[in-house]
Amino acid sequence: MIKRTYISERTGSPHTYDFYLARRNNPKWRADFLRAQEKRKKELRIYYSTLFLVLIIIGITFFFISSSTALYD
Repeated sequence: MIKRTYISERTGSPHTYDFYLARRNNPKWRADFLRAQEKRKKELRIYYSTLFLVLIIIGITFFFISSSTALYD
């Protein structure tokens, strides 16, 4: 799995979420941790919303395919 990195505003260098998670209670890294956490939540919401939308489209497609073939039986 590819580890996503988040740029630190304090140092300007990229770090993984695990790096920030280990330092979440450190006052020096707290702001960067909260920023990375929000960005990560936003990315996950987009991912799950897209997945849900694709599943809905597939479900509707199968429903219409099955109902149209039932007319010919």
